[in-house]
Amino acid sequence: MANNHKLDNLLSNAGFTEKEAAVYLSALELGRASILDIARHSNVKRSTVYEIIDILEDKGYIKKTKQGKKHYFVAESPKTVLGMIKEKEARFQEALPQLMSLFNAQEKRPKVYFFQGESEIRQMYEETVREGKPILNYTSVIELYQYLDKDWVDDYIKRRVAAKIPSRIIVLESPESIDWAESAASELREVRLIPKKDYNFSADVHIFGNKVIVATYRSGLFGILIEDENIAQMQRVAFELMWLGAEKYKNS
Repeated sequence: MANNHKLDNLLSNAGFTEKEAAVYLSALELGRASILDIARHSNVKRSTVYEIIDILEDKGYIKKTKQGKKHYFVAESPKTVLGMIKEKEARFQEALPQLMSLFNAQEKRPKVYFFQGESEIRQMYEETVREGKPILNYTSVIELYQYLDKDWVDDYIKRRVAAKIPSRIIVLESPESIDWAESAASELREVRLIPKKDYNFSADVHIFGNKVIVATYRSGLFGILIEDENIAQMQRVAFELMWLGAEKYKNS
């Protein structure tokens, strides 16, 4: 096959794969050719040429002829191929308004991501640091230390503080939550406690930016991240109402 990388590149830009370009150019140079002729000329394996010929036939770029019992293949004129490409572009252009409507709808749709197991749950929490926005959090905290490594939790808190990300937390009253309350000033944290006997739960919710994450522990480590401004705002309002009703921790 003629060593013409420029033509290969031009065909690649027009939507041909590298091997499709090699097979089409070989058929174009050879005129009428067998599969074996095209394979030798293009330096593409014969078995691969069979597959590519089928693709190019479906696209209309190569046509099959028969002489006796033998099949030969002929490349369509480049002008014909160009016309086909332009026709496809015109059809795509015609469908563009509807396609953009679908795209825009997808952009506005809430994005939901699922996480399972300790490693993935850690990745989910890391999103709160990457986002860099103030965090609203209501949590049981007890299960947090039961199911996640304490050293990692402590390191996460240090990195949040280093990034100057403040946090407000509504938490079930427990020795762990009291520790959080007593270290609140040094860890950019405000804490309000709620009695476990009245409001027992085993989940953890973070609201930050336009995102909400929810983690559950007792049924196995499982988390959901929702990215949607409306949902985040609704959760933010719910948090503020709970904040008003929760007890401010007083260090005695």
